[in-house]
Amino acid sequence: MHINSKNNPNKICTVCKIPVNEQNTRPSEWKAHNYVCITCSQTRKNVESKVWRKKNGEHRRLYENAWRKNAKEEIIRHYSAGTLACKHCGFTDSRALSVDHINGNGTKHRKEIGNAAKFYRWLKVNDYPEGFQILCMNCNWIKRFENNEHGKQNG
Repeated sequence: MHINSKNNPNKICTVCKIPVNEQNTRPSEWKAHNYVCITCSQTRKNVESKVWRKKNGEHRRLYENAWRKNAKEEIIRHYSAGTLACKHCGFTDSRALSVDHINGNGTKHRKEIGNAAKFYRWLKVNDYPEGFQILCMNCNWIKRFENNEHGKQNG
């Protein structure tokens, strides 16, 4: 008799051999009669993910770079009212355009959210909230200096 048969009330994890039930097994695996506890399932998924990332690293890097570039352009287009230019000087090279927190505190906000990709996702998920503008890096640094947003005294 197969230990994990459909009629066996004493189902056990096929990996670590602990008893499993619907509470300590992923629903999809429970329904498929693939009785693996959540811990073993997550471990397996982590290993599979690491193998996939190693095997497909270049593909993943290219995909993420393309996503970031498209997201940045979409966000710049939104916050620049379609001009794709710095609000202060009109500079248009997207490589040097950035999202500026109008009221400062950008460093604190970025530390809470994470890297640029996470920040772009945050803006999109939050339906492009107010309080942001597009500045070139020069205007952004000048603004930071003039408003003492860099944490040092001017001059």
